[in-house]
Amino acid sequence: MSVEQAGCRQHAYFTIIPPATGRGETRYVVSVLCLIVLFTGMLVQLRARSDVSMELESWQLSAFHHLKGTNQAVFSALYTASEDVVSIHHELGHWPSIEELQEFFLPPFARDISWKQWGEIQWNLVLPESSGADTAVYAGFDGINPDQGTFLMVFSHVHAPSGEMQEPTTRIWINKNAEIEMPVVFTPDSLVRKGWKQVLPYDGKMEVRRLKG
Repeated sequence: MSVEQAGCRQHAYFTIIPPATGRGETRYVVSVLCLIVLFTGMLVQLRARSDVSMELESWQLSAFHHLKGTNQAVFSALYTASEDVVSIHHELGHWPSIEELQEFFLPPFARDISWKQWGEIQWNLVLPESSGADTAVYAGFDGINPDQGTFLMVFSHVHAPSGEMQEPTTRIWINKNAEIEMPVVFTPDSLVRKGWKQVLPYDGKMEVRRLKG
């Protein structure tokens, strides 16, 4: 007996399932990213530190804030060269002359293109007499660029009683008076009285203080 004969009719039902579009997943990912950005911004605000300003005395300048143009370039070269000068001093057993530094092609002493751009400063080595201290001064005068200062890079250290070599203290000074005469005494007090300003670099330690507080 057939189905129709039995009075029963079977019906087939079909459901169309739409393909996944990924919209739900996209909204989820975007929401998570927004939360991450929001959390990161809040964390940065909470951990942010105020900028650390350099504490300067009246006789000091910041190389970053107070020097411009040629003066800043010459200071940067001197500051970089200071460690090389000390190393050469240890190697040679004496403070290297200007001619020896030029043979090492060490800026700002080497008479290259940079030397010309930086005002053709005339450098001299001065070895003042001082009791108990080893002092060397690299003096840069007679720069020809406008508003160019004169420079002193002063190395000084005291010999230990045991004869052990001590690392010298290095100070870089500038005088914006281009007609200033060469000092006779190179102690900080004497230089300050003559109008010289010690230039302090903006170094890595200061950047760490600025970031971490």
